[in-house]
Amino acid sequence: MPTVDVPPQISNAYKKSYRKLSRLERRRVDTTIQKFLDHPDLGGLNFEKLSGTDEDVYSIRVTIRIRLIMRWNADGVPVLDYVGQHQQAYRRADQLYMMLADREGIPHADFETYTPMVREPMLSGDVRMDLERQLREAKIDTPNIADLAGMLDGMIEEMTWGGTSGRAGSPESPDGAGGTWINVIPSEQEGPCTDVLLAFCFDADSFRNRLDEIHHHAGVRCPRTKLIILITSKWDPKSWKQHHRNRFADLTGRLIVLMAVEGQLTRVL
Repeated sequence: MPTVDVPPQISNAYKKSYRKLSRLERRRVDTTIQKFLDHPDLGGLNFEKLSGTDEDVYSIRVTIRIRLIMRWNADGVPVLDYVGQHQQAYRRADQLYMMLADREGIPHADFETYTPMVREPMLSGDVRMDLERQLREAKIDTPNIADLAGMLDGMIEEMTWGGTSGRAGSPESPDGAGGTWINVIPSEQEGPCTDVLLAFCFDADSFRNRLDEIHHHAGVRCPRTKLIILITSKWDPKSWKQHHRNRFADLTGRLIVLMAVEGQLTRVL
């Protein structure tokens, strides 16, 4: 893997493609770049060299639909070259192949240096370590626990970065092998049962109804669910003790509850 010892540059093509994204998509791109700069080998980024060339042209997964194309120039400086829908992104990569192979060079006019974001991670170090430990103890059938934790981190970030007002929506499903291990509530689609259930309950959702949905999923529809992760802004310990604790104790999967408050997560159960 090429090293990231200096801040990357931004090409004109990247700036133009970035401006075409929605606010949420831009946020996801910024978050992905920051994660890559901090930890290039972090699971879930799907950082890979594109086939068909000997040049240093790579892609990074931002979401199930969006890819970031980057390369390393002759001086070893990383360049963010394009971000967008994966088909357009890979076409841009093909153009890079041809320019590099023909030694036409890449225009350097108006290049800028990337300015890293100043932000706190959604999953703090302690919460992330606890999540990875819970995944291991639940014996999730995955070759890489860190990769799975990275996918969960990305989905939680997508759902909570804009706050928890209103009802919880449905995050993008993780692509590739990630979809093998993660079910989501609420969701606009129904897929096969997996080892992990990730659920969200926000300000305008019914806490009791959401727990009923979770119990039906893990107790009836997918009784082999091994780990249940609930992200909520309205933890109600009284309702939990009166209506849910005893019946959740009968489930095969263990339940983790993380309280979302002001952009940070705290484990409450």
